[in-house]
Amino acid sequence: MINNYFKKEEFELIKIEVFFSLILFFIFFITQLNFNLIKTADSIQFFFLFLNYFFFTYLQNKYENILLRLLNLFILIFFLFRISFISIDIIRTYSLFFSDYMPISEKEIIKYYSIDTIDKYLIFLNINYLFLGTLLTLIRPKSFNLSLEFIKPSQINLILLIIIVQIFLIFLYYNIFPLDLNPSKHIAVLKIFFHLFNLDKIYILLALMILLMNKFDYKKKLNISIILTTILTISFATIFFFSKSSLLEITLYITIIYFLIDKKFIIKIKHIKYIFFYIVLFIFLFSVAKIFRVFFYADNITSYTIFSHLNVMHKFIFVILERIGFIDYYLFIVSNESILKELFVFENYYKIILDKLTPFFDLFNSTLLSRQVYSSFYPGSSGVTQSYQITFFGEMYLLFGYFSVIFYFFFIISLKFCIDYLNNLKISKNIKILLIFFILKSYFFYLIGYGLDTFIINIIYDCTFIFLVFIGLLIFKKSKIKYGK
Repeated sequence: MINNYFKKEEFELIKIEVFFSLILFFIFFITQLNFNLIKTADSIQFFFLFLNYFFFTYLQNKYENILLRLLNLFILIFFLFRISFISIDIIRTYSLFFSDYMPISEKEIIKYYSIDTIDKYLIFLNINYLFLGTLLTLIRPKSFNLSLEFIKPSQINLILLIIIVQIFLIFLYYNIFPLDLNPSKHIAVLKIFFHLFNLDKIYILLALMILLMNKFDYKKKLNISIILTTILTISFATIFFFSKSSLLEITLYITIIYFLIDKKFIIKIKHIKYIFFYIVLFIFLFSVAKIFRVFFYADNITSYTIFSHLNVMHKFIFVILERIGFIDYYLFIVSNESILKELFVFENYYKIILDKLTPFFDLFNSTLLSRQVYSSFYPGSSGVTQSYQITFFGEMYLLFGYFSVIFYFFFIISLKFCIDYLNNLKISKNIKILLIFFILKSYFFYLIGYGLDTFIINIIYDCTFIFLVFIGLLIFKKSKIKYGK
């Protein structure tokens, strides 16, 4: 039976995830026995986090709950993967919480960490995952069956043309108003426009085009156009904005849309070979982004400067391990509650949201919470627009404490209502998929944890974008009827 299983030509993603999580659990168990970095009480909490994951993975597979599906995927990638290797010295070197990797020159920054004081924070993490997963299971959206509809090649070509024009406009805008220019000097109306019609929206359209290309038998020329436009967009973001995550972002969007049209998410064995190519491509784009960033910011470019940034493998490892190390971010945030508690008050939230939604002026001169957290740890960085990962559960602890479950209830009710409402609309399936996708995207990025303020602001921007697109489509449709086109 086992031999027959491994002879299959395709697998469900959920089975691969469970197999991978079992390997992670085994690694955690073995490394904890050998290194014993984490005390026994905390090891038990990590053990229960694994059990919660296995339990909710079973439930989401039984009920095909996409919200629980995304939560479990988030926990697996950003918590369990990191936890499994945290006891190994060479891995722990890149830990924000479990090791002090900061340079000597920056020792004066506010930083407290101790593995002797994390018990209550791990208990909170487990309880909140348990509550959130349970509520998502009980208050889940109604089952739906969505599939992509065929789009005419002429319409796809029009979308690709719009994408290219928008990339050119973005390029033009940021040449007139460079990245290092004070944002207050930007023209407010243009700033709004490029917040609404940004690269993120282009990634979404490209993800949809790629899935359409995969499902329907379009001509080779059209497929090549989609691929080249995708390459152009990723290259532009990498070189012009020094983005290290464009490839990952498009991959995430493809995955979320695929979850909507294929709940089992079937992976063919013949496609697994492309994983190695994907990893190499990501490392290459990461290196290119680092080099172009040096050329942009460095005053004096020397051969040594270029060489030191070409040798990016250790930095690549650091970035990957840090970006997926949400257990580090979570513990770092909550263990600094005495410093950060004053930031996480409702008065601060509405000031930030109002400032971000009043483009011509600022009422309170406030910045996003993720940036305020960063400046709290780096007091001399007030002019730096760097964000810090708050994490979803970290914010819940600082904002609501053990009353977070009340927030979860209303939050999940809202998600269910929106998805069910959109699913009942009598509209094109492609449009319905995109509308539900926007909800899932916002939900997943909220889990990633840039703060409730960022979540609300992005929802308002997304809703405005969708409204303007529908107005544009309505005008276009009426003009065709009027002029008989």
